[in-house]
Amino acid sequence: PISLDGVTITDSDGDSFTVPPGTGLEVSAFSFAVFGSSEAAAGGAVDYVYTGMSLANGDDELILSSAGAEVNRIEWDGGPNWPDPNGASMSLDPGSFLGFLNNSGPSWCEGVDLYDGTNAGTPGEPNPPCFTAP
Repeated sequence: PISLDGVTITDSDGDSFTVPPGTGLEVSAFSFAVFGSSEAAAGGAVDYVYTGMSLANGDDELILSSAGAEVNRIEWDGGPNWPDPNGASMSLDPGSFLGFLNNSGPSWCEGVDLYDGTNAGTPGEPNPPCFTAP
């Protein structure tokens, strides 16, 4: 398991939050941690409730840092090159988990699995593969 204590999530507009040291939040190998803006977000599958961050459905970015060093980032454009769904998450294709692939629009697709009857995504679960028409 990897401790997420002290991990910071930011964007380029100054939004940010840090998982406080001592929370004991960990993510095991081949597992996922779900950050949400409320306990009810993501169908209640939230591992950590954050404040101080607002994600845009248009263009935005997420930058993950630990001990002051950037670990990973994604920067989406809100439609031209990235999915721009309504009522669904963007879903990273499982074959694109390497850091350099996850920041590429074609590695993402619209979430299709309903998790609360109205919203689509896979909070806390593996993403299904993204299929592209031949």
